[in-house]
Amino acid sequence: MIQVTTTQRNMLAVAALTGVGLLAHYWLQQRQEAKQAPEPEQQPLTIVQQPKEGMLKKKKGVFPLQEGSTGKEVERLQIWLLRNHGWQGEITKTFDAQTLKLVNKALQQDTVDKKVYEQYQMGIPIHKQIHNG
Repeated sequence: MIQVTTTQRNMLAVAALTGVGLLAHYWLQQRQEAKQAPEPEQQPLTIVQQPKEGMLKKKKGVFPLQEGSTGKEVERLQIWLLRNHGWQGEITKTFDAQTLKLVNKALQQDTVDKKVYEQYQMGIPIHKQIHNG
C-alpha cells in the first residue's frame, strides 16, 4: 500500500485547486471577450420573386365571346345555354360552331359582350343564382 504524506496531500490539493482556478479564469475570459465582441449585423431577409415571362403584361379582356374564344367565361355561357336553351352536346370551354349556332338562336347575335353576359347572369354559378318562383 502506498502511503501519502501530509505534504504530498497538500501539494495535490494545491495542484487541483490551481487547475480548477486556471480553467475558471480561461472560461471567464472567453465569456468576457464574447460580451465585448460586436454582434454581426443581421440583414433582414428579403425575398425577391422574379416576374415570369408575361406576368407584367396586362391580361387582355375576354369579351366579346366569339367563335374561337376559350376559357371559363365560355364554359359558363355553354352551361347557361344548356340550362336555358336546350344545349345538346359537351361543355368544351371553346366557342365553337355549335355554340355560335345556339347563341344566334337564343340571343339573335354572333357574339356575347360583357353587358349581355352580366345581364343574363351567365357568370354566376347556378347554385348562387336566386330564383323568384
